[in-house]
Amino acid sequence: DGKPAGVVALEPKSGKPLWQSVKDEAGYASPVAVGEDRLLCWMRNEVWLLNAADGGIVSHRPLRAGMEASVNAAQPVLLDGDRVAISAGYGVGLHVLRLPDLEPLWSQQNLLDCHYSSPVREGERLFGFDGRQETGQTLRCIDLAKREVVWESGRVPGGMLIRAGGYLLVVTEQGELWVVPTKAAQFDPAHTVQILRSGHRAHLAFAGGVLFARDGHQLVAVRVFE
Repeated sequence: DGKPAGVVALEPKSGKPLWQSVKDEAGYASPVAVGEDRLLCWMRNEVWLLNAADGGIVSHRPLRAGMEASVNAAQPVLLDGDRVAISAGYGVGLHVLRLPDLEPLWSQQNLLDCHYSSPVREGERLFGFDGRQETGQTLRCIDLAKREVVWESGRVPGGMLIRAGGYLLVVTEQGELWVVPTKAAQFDPAHTVQILRSGHRAHLAFAGGVLFARDGHQLVAVRVFE
């Protein structure tokens, strides 16, 4: 809850606290490494850039929804040119900031408003689920340079995604796997297959050509690439 600190660094072997920093409430987004010596942390109320060695504050900027019943859950995505993309629903929208000062470059609502899953990028394309889970979401491909939607899927409750080998590996809340080419001009999955029960938000893992996904009852391993 930010008392006495919102971000804590631990010694891996012993679990001993190394430092504590940031008087802000916890958010749902994980810290993101910026180079070898800094951390980007999106907390409940602000975005913070910290020194990884001691937790020293480099810069910070307020960024959150005006309503109390809201979440910051999607991880920030590092872009080329010392930029970072940050997205949320609840009227926040998509923000592109410049590091290290977290200078606002541009922001736009209803372009890619991520409720809980983290977007991924390839070049100037950003992929993620847009919209609130309660009303349905669409998987979108965004052109960051043009600030426009390239394509979007049909409406689903939501899902999680990662990028691997020139494809998006997407598992929807309905338990369906989509293998989507990242360079496609329209939403046209190369493969779709049911791999899980519906009603889950577990993140995905990928190694050695195999996708690992789970619901509340089982873990599945699906070979995607040889």
